[in-house]
Amino acid sequence: MGTAWTRSGTGRPRPFTRGCRTGNLSELVKQEDSLQPDENGLIPDVLISFLCSNNAIGLFKYLCPINSHSVGLVGKEYFKMPVANGDLFGVDAPHFYIAVPNSEIKENFVYYRHLMRNFEGLQQLNATVRSQLLQFSNNLTLGVMDSVFKVLKLIKNEQVWRNLAKMCVHARRLDVARVCLGKMNDSWGANILREAQKKYPQTEAQVAVLAMHLGMLPQAEILLNQCERYDLLVQMYKNSGQWDKALKIAETSDRRWLRTTRYQYAKYLKQRGLIEEAIEQFESANTHLEEVLRMLVEDPDRVWEFVNSHNDPKLYQWAGRYFEENEKYFDRALECFEKAEDFLSQVRMLTQTGKEDDWQRALDIGAESGDRAACFFLGKQLEARGQIEEAIHKFCTAKAHSTASRLAKEESRYERLFALASQGHKTDKLEAAKVLQGQPGFENEAAILYDKAGQTSYALEFAFERNLFSAIQQIVANILQSDNPSVSSALITRCVDFFVKNAQFDRAVELLASSKRFEEALDICVHYHVQMTEELCDLLSPSATTDEVSKEYLGALGDHCARCGQYKLACQKFTEAGDRALAMKCLLKSGDTERIILFAQVSKEREIYVMAANYLQRLDTWRSDPEMLRQIIQFYIRGKAMELLANFYECCAQADIDDYQNYEKALNALSEAYKVIGKIKDPSSSRLEDLKAKMVKCKKFAELQKMLSAPQSRDEGLKICRALVAQCQSIEDEATLLPLRLGHIYATLIHFHLGEMDHELAMQLVEEFLRKLGPRKGKILQYLDKSAISSIYKSVGKKMPQLSTWEEADFDSNKQSKQVLTVDEEEDLKFV
Repeated sequence: MGTAWTRSGTGRPRPFTRGCRTGNLSELVKQEDSLQPDENGLIPDVLISFLCSNNAIGLFKYLCPINSHSVGLVGKEYFKMPVANGDLFGVDAPHFYIAVPNSEIKENFVYYRHLMRNFEGLQQLNATVRSQLLQFSNNLTLGVMDSVFKVLKLIKNEQVWRNLAKMCVHARRLDVARVCLGKMNDSWGANILREAQKKYPQTEAQVAVLAMHLGMLPQAEILLNQCERYDLLVQMYKNSGQWDKALKIAETSDRRWLRTTRYQYAKYLKQRGLIEEAIEQFESANTHLEEVLRMLVEDPDRVWEFVNSHNDPKLYQWAGRYFEENEKYFDRALECFEKAEDFLSQVRMLTQTGKEDDWQRALDIGAESGDRAACFFLGKQLEARGQIEEAIHKFCTAKAHSTASRLAKEESRYERLFALASQGHKTDKLEAAKVLQGQPGFENEAAILYDKAGQTSYALEFAFERNLFSAIQQIVANILQSDNPSVSSALITRCVDFFVKNAQFDRAVELLASSKRFEEALDICVHYHVQMTEELCDLLSPSATTDEVSKEYLGALGDHCARCGQYKLACQKFTEAGDRALAMKCLLKSGDTERIILFAQVSKEREIYVMAANYLQRLDTWRSDPEMLRQIIQFYIRGKAMELLANFYECCAQADIDDYQNYEKALNALSEAYKVIGKIKDPSSSRLEDLKAKMVKCKKFAELQKMLSAPQSRDEGLKICRALVAQCQSIEDEATLLPLRLGHIYATLIHFHLGEMDHELAMQLVEEFLRKLGPRKGKILQYLDKSAISSIYKSVGKKMPQLSTWEEADFDSNKQSKQVLTVDEEEDLKFV
């Protein structure tokens, strides 16, 4: 493309292309007739160069081929003005021409050339190649790919291909770039581009990889920032030696690479000999423990200064080994090991000096630290010096029991060998046992070691052969704890016989039970009266209880538990055997009321309900506990024991009379008993008549008490009371009044006369009642207070008789009451 220029009126050059005047693009388009669109709205093919400002130059292609379907302004190249105060006054590919005023000669200019980006390295090309290059650039910018590939066929120069590939970077056309790389025979670049397209999904990242390969680092930086691939950007900065930028991006945008970047930068500084800067970066990357020391290995003083400045145990340990290589740094090495708490290295260094003070210091370090490695090393040194006991002690501290037992065996320290071998490995135990079994007085220890080594059968045979009583006991104890299946049944039998012979029956039972020989174990318990405990009972209980043999065995076990007085255990075993009735009888013997109630509620059997109700009735707690009273009634109802329930109601009525003199409440209880008897199929008529007679008596006496409190009926009430007491000549005749109590009638009369202030008659009634009581005069205190009797005698002026005979009274009213339980029911509570 040719370009001309002229001078303006001001004397400064004015650039133009094909007669175009300077100015902005919109004015240029308006003034140029040749740029008017045709009837189809298209503009001819024109290249426009114009001056954007004094500081920047713009080169744009306003290319709209005829009959094309795109019209627009496509940016092509933009760059900073290469010189200050310069003006563009002409363009001639491959250069821009720039004029700068001459400061020395007015109205003169200094002229510069600026090479176009697409022609870098191609200044010497002929006009044909230049034209082809311009055509490629135009077509690539507009995306006219057919024309692009036509131009590619015409180009043969490899340098031109490289520039075309760079154009593809600017246009982001990787498809064309692959063709250019192929024409350049750049297989490496083509492979890099192919891998980038597989690895990175962003187009900008793919183009950036190609730009880095072509050396276009500024363009690659722009692209990677656009797609935010800071990892690739950091890598590019590192590869190009821009470490400050790499660290900045890694620290602000992608901290995953910060440590790696610092480490690589430190190695870069190390290669350049910048030691201090490298140390700082190694520390920042936390790799100074190895890298810095490796870097300073030729300078001991720097190493010493570095480790002391960091106070790191690992650094001190490394430095200790480093200084140990040189004898003149012995103190430094020892100090480093002390600060690193490397006790093994300390004692190793101190024992090698040959000084007795250092040796003692090493022993003190081993004793104070207890370090296993240090103690083992000291043990070896002591063994070499012939200090056997001290060496064995150190080996034990180091938990090197195998070494300690080996030394004890070599030195014939048999008293120590057993304890040492017991803590060693299996082979140590066997070797020690073989040694000890031939030594007099150590046979027990040998047998025990054989057992601990897993040879239990041989240990027992050896113990029986030598009649080692204590060894057999300990071996059997180990068998019971470990449940060793390797012991034969015959050997177990021998052990059992041995224990039975020596009256150790509990040991024999435990051994048989652990061997699942439950019947034999129970036979020994029964035959030798072995006391049953909860632990022994659990041991004698088989895990499976489904078959008849097991149930029979559990019944026998429960029987033995009952004989030993362990009723709760017996209940448990009878329950497991399925005999709930017998289990309940055992539970009744235990006296555990809560369990008895719970067992009855869970069992839900009629017989057990009745047994529980009978037991609860005998406790007499129902007299003061309404909940217990309700429970008894409920159990009788569930057990369908209506006869017993009626008896219980009758007993309740008698209790209300004896304890509270409440005849109305007693009447209610008798009424309930009458109802229950009435529900029984074919009830006894005599029983109903008896209940009815008792109800009538209770009702009449309740009415009699009310009559005495009413003035109009008191005389008649007194007459009835006197008639009732007249029926009984003595207390033995009281049965004719039941359920009434003779004492209640007398008490009613006496209290009535006391209320009437007739103390003389009240005293006569007291003496009359005492005569009828006969030798059991103390029973009067069940009906009258001692203070009331005393006040009566005091009122009439007579001396009250001696009360000592009265205080010998029997206060058990149940002896007179009806017994609810039958003889057969009593026998049910006696377990045989």
